[in-house]
Amino acid sequence: MKVDVYRATKFQGYHEKLYVMVPEGASPDALPKSLKEKTGELIKEKEVDLRPGEKRIALDVDTALKNLESHGYHEQLTRIVAPKHAV
Repeated sequence: MKVDVYRATKFQGYHEKLYVMVPEGASPDALPKSLKEKTGELIKEKEVDLRPGEKRIALDVDTALKNLESHGYHEQLTRIVAPKHAV
């Protein structure tokens, strides 16, 4: 499934970012009001093609596809964890 990936501007920390995926060509304006309030403006980051069973870093593709099919979108919170340095 081809999807458009948007980055939330309201929810943005140094180590956390919130992304919203919608089917390719779908308008983010159609997202639920509660989600739009949480994300603020959405900025299109990229387009990706998700395939069932595919392995991706920080994304459970099968869950994303289920959410896209049942809700019309998928929220993805990414956290960047800095490694602890050995002393």
